[in-house]
Amino acid sequence: MKLSTKVKRISSFLSIIFSLLIIIILASFVFQMSYIKFNKDAEVLREAYYAEHRELIRDEVYRVYDFIEYHKSMTEERLKKEIKERVYEAISIVSNIYDNNKNKTQEEIDKLIKDALCDIRFNNGTGYYFANRLDGTGILNSPGPNLDGHNLINFQNSDGVYVLKDIIELVEKQGEGFYEYTWTKPDITGNNYRKISYVKYFKPLDMYIGTGLYIDDVEEIVKKEVLERISKIRYRNGGYFFVTTYDGTALVFAQDDLVGKDISNIKDINNVEIHKEEKKVIDAFGQGYVEYVWPKPDEEGVYPKITFVKGIQDWKWILGTGAYTDDIEKTLEIKKEKLKKEIRLAVFKISLIIFLIGLIISFIQVYLLKWAERGIKEEEKIYEILTNLSEDGIFILEASGKIIECNHKGLQMISYNKNEINRLNFKDIIMSPLFNEGIIENNLETYIKDKNNKTMPVDLHIKSIKIKRKKKFIAYARDLTKRRLYEETLKHKAMTDELTNVYNRRFILTQLNSEIEIVKEIGNSTSVVLLDVDKFKTLNDTYGHIFGDKVLKELCTIFTDNLRNTDFIGRYGGEEFIIILPNTNKTIAFKIIERIKNSFEQFKWDEDEKLKITFSAGIVEVDANTIDKNVTDYIEEADKLLYKAKENGRNRIEIN
Repeated sequence: MKLSTKVKRISSFLSIIFSLLIIIILASFVFQMSYIKFNKDAEVLREAYYAEHRELIRDEVYRVYDFIEYHKSMTEERLKKEIKERVYEAISIVSNIYDNNKNKTQEEIDKLIKDALCDIRFNNGTGYYFANRLDGTGILNSPGPNLDGHNLINFQNSDGVYVLKDIIELVEKQGEGFYEYTWTKPDITGNNYRKISYVKYFKPLDMYIGTGLYIDDVEEIVKKEVLERISKIRYRNGGYFFVTTYDGTALVFAQDDLVGKDISNIKDINNVEIHKEEKKVIDAFGQGYVEYVWPKPDEEGVYPKITFVKGIQDWKWILGTGAYTDDIEKTLEIKKEKLKKEIRLAVFKISLIIFLIGLIISFIQVYLLKWAERGIKEEEKIYEILTNLSEDGIFILEASGKIIECNHKGLQMISYNKNEINRLNFKDIIMSPLFNEGIIENNLETYIKDKNNKTMPVDLHIKSIKIKRKKKFIAYARDLTKRRLYEETLKHKAMTDELTNVYNRRFILTQLNSEIEIVKEIGNSTSVVLLDVDKFKTLNDTYGHIFGDKVLKELCTIFTDNLRNTDFIGRYGGEEFIIILPNTNKTIAFKIIERIKNSFEQFKWDEDEKLKITFSAGIVEVDANTIDKNVTDYIEEADKLLYKAKENGRNRIEIN
């Protein structure tokens, strides 16, 4: 063996030992710094954990708040459903009486009807039936029987409204329907209570029969149901909610004995007037956090607590929930102890790994020195291949997938340098399980991942080769970024309206059909909106078609900025647009479109600052009751509502 070869081997061996010593020293320093840094990390953990719990109780309050808002929104719909069903029950009773007593006089039949209906009460006694002839003659007017037999056509309520005239007109035109007015309550002072009634015409006796409910009575029932539900809600480890009125009456409370009582003057041990502090936050911001000390349910003593409260303005309620900070601190201590154990274990593992790696590297280095000359010849062959095939990224691989070498283009693709690639396995940087040791040749479009985890689309071709009688692989990777970008551009153009950059007619109609199928499958509600810019032809004639295009673009920009990520807007044709609002009933859809309509109306145009441009719209709800319709049916129905909005003065929204 030549002397130079011996010197190289000794030098390489010493360099390995020196490198291992440096690694061990650096590792020890890093581990020591990790312990020093632990306290700082623990404080960061504490702040993050507190922030997480503050966000948790806020989200829980918002979840219950949304539940309350939903039931509030359904109050009137619930009322209408009940009174309509009651009237149909009464009509059935009257029809049966009439069919079984046709041989009797009208007065006798009227008495039978009155006897059958006059004592019927529902909704805690506030619901009752009334019946009158179309000439205004009273037949049954509970709870005022003294009105029966009299002509009530000119009777007025406290607002001066001729109620019977209005109802008779409704019956003559429609046969049945809802009517809203103010009226007296049985056995209660005052005559200005808001009421909704449903009436239906019974032709054989030329009379109408109706009933109604007071909105505030139904609302009180809804409140009671909501409070009962809130009192039972629990989350995480026994988290509960409380509800009080603005004036301090407990409606839902952890201490059952305080429910229904005034808790406005309750103080904690630090003299914090809890309810007053909550009310201050509500008055100032509508919601916020309050800190105080409070007993835990089923435990003795008091504990520090942070609470999030939110006001429900129209009901004058305060809704809140909180977390005991001592529980948070206990959990933090557990997490800190776990972190310490993890660091100790990591120190041990890293030390062991460094030792083993150093040992393995030492053996490998010594072994590889024996194959140095053979390796040089192999590299010359590899470089010859790379020189002849340099158009794409080229990688030479072991049978296991480890990268032996690659050309300059390959280095650019994966963002590594020459000294780093030998540590890589090609299987780890491609996104598809493309090859194994048994394959001969394979080709696939996939993605290659660089040093920064950024992916690049490539056309990858892998082929097995023989070098020094050992099986290797050569991989050719061609960058497809430009081609994919071109394909995405074509796809975008195929589904997008060129002028407004929203979806085009073909896509929005296809999407609407998909949303209808989703409703059929899971039974949710989706709203479809058809809108049209008011007096658009006049705008074009007055300001020119370029300005008309600007109006359409701005309209779409305002919609895009205000719609949710799950919503869709597309140009149906001309100045008409279709908006799809998945998982949204028509009431919420009306609020969304109304808000956007107002925003569009207030937009300031450079061409004329006084110019106000509006749009009209029709909204159709797709739900389980209408799923037998197709896309054309819904668009035609929305178009009729849009036409109705135009007829009723424009700048308005009509719903089905």
